[in-house]
Amino acid sequence: MADCKNCGKVLPEDWRYCPNCGQDQWGPASPPQEERTETPPSNVPPPPTPPPRESPAWLRGMGYTFGSWLLIAAVAIIVFIILSVVFVSCLAVVSQNAGTP
Repeated sequence: MADCKNCGKVLPEDWRYCPNCGQDQWGPASPPQEERTETPPSNVPPPPTPPPRESPAWLRGMGYTFGSWLLIAAVAIIVFIILSVVFVSCLAVVSQNAGTP
């Protein structure tokens, strides 16, 4: 049995590396490593949290959020597309029947 050159742990004779500190037992010895202890942070306040995301003032004045306005705009576009298709279809039927009494 042999002692580790770095940390002093008892090792079998044929072990090259210490399982405790990883020191090479066949090579030159390194100075002992000091144990590091982390000091807790002093009274450092946590980082400030950002304020909640708000809608622009002209939207808030009407009582709707940005998401509500986005939904209203999407519904209006869909209704416009449907009415356009119906109008074009009616226009095609009228133009086909324009020559008949």
